[in-house]
Amino acid sequence: MKSEKPNSEFRLLHDCYNLYYMILKITEDNHRFRYTTNQHILRTVVSVGSNIAEGNAFKGKQRQRFFNIAKGSIEELKFQIGLYSLDVEFHDRLIDLIDKISAILYKLGVRSSENRSSEVGS
Repeated sequence: MKSEKPNSEFRLLHDCYNLYYMILKITEDNHRFRYTTNQHILRTVVSVGSNIAEGNAFKGKQRQRFFNIAKGSIEELKFQIGLYSLDVEFHDRLIDLIDKISAILYKLGVRSSENRSSEVGS
């Protein structure tokens, strides 16, 4: 069972890489936006993966904090994507990936807080 956790976190980071490359394509294809808008959405998507990776180095409350920041960045990303005119199929694939990452973050966050509760109760 221990090998299951690293595999799910590996898949989560892999999904974050895929998300980054999809967002990168959006910024390359949309020169009508100011440089700052494109850079902001790239910083947001990097924040998601970076906070997940950093959170994996911790346990309990600290881990939960990084996952919460990543979850907030995911929600921010949903808004930012709405600023771009995207092909419907690409948009749907992007939103599906974002929702998948969000759901995994939620599960990891719940698991982290449950572990913290059991540590406090001990």
